[in-house]
Amino acid sequence: RQAVTRLAPGADILLTDLSHRLLDDLGLQPEALSRNCPSLNIVVITPFGRSGPYADLAGGDLVELAISGYLYGSGLNDKEPLRFGMDVVETATGVNAAAGALVALAHTREAGKGQVVDVTHLETVLGMGLSFLTYYPMLGVVGRRQASRYTSIGALIPCRNGHVAIVTERVTSELLSALLEDPRLLDPRFETPLGRSEHSAAFAEALRRAVTERDKEELFHGAQELRIPFSMAQS
Repeated sequence: RQAVTRLAPGADILLTDLSHRLLDDLGLQPEALSRNCPSLNIVVITPFGRSGPYADLAGGDLVELAISGYLYGSGLNDKEPLRFGMDVVETATGVNAAAGALVALAHTREAGKGQVVDVTHLETVLGMGLSFLTYYPMLGVVGRRQASRYTSIGALIPCRNGHVAIVTERVTSELLSALLEDPRLLDPRFETPLGRSEHSAAFAEALRRAVTERDKEELFHGAQELRIPFSMAQS
């Protein structure tokens, strides 16, 4: 506490992720610090905010993904939801906190007054999943997990000399057929994302057959020319 009160008057930004109860116990309430240091910008990061029914609850990446509903759309729809391979909520919250701090600092340099910037993990993840959350009000469709990795962000597919991954989301059947030189991919069932999802097993099998005897470097350079998101396993 002594170190903070000594350094705060000369600082532009104070960043904290301590709980509001701990800040109260230390006598470091953001509003009190603002009164004593009017030009200080205080960025407070919490799981669920400093007030409200969840304010005292512990967070965590998996907890926040679940409460936000984001997990409902993560993974495959015939299996349990999956979290990401990294702490994506904390990473994204850090980006929001940095942006908020810079905006507040710019305001201080114009107006001479600091602000308290509240950044929460939950609000961040709700923003991350905004398109998923708007499926029903905008389209009347309940968003759900994909039926197969092949119908969206891709999965490793064995080829003649290794493995490749093709991001098929938003890639037309014509482009896929041009890349893989296989007319089976022009099947009308695969024209739309919904059709690929409904016929995911057939779509996955068509991709596997089209790729199996192809060279990964050849496919990689062909995908670059067609602007198709594509990667190959470096093995």
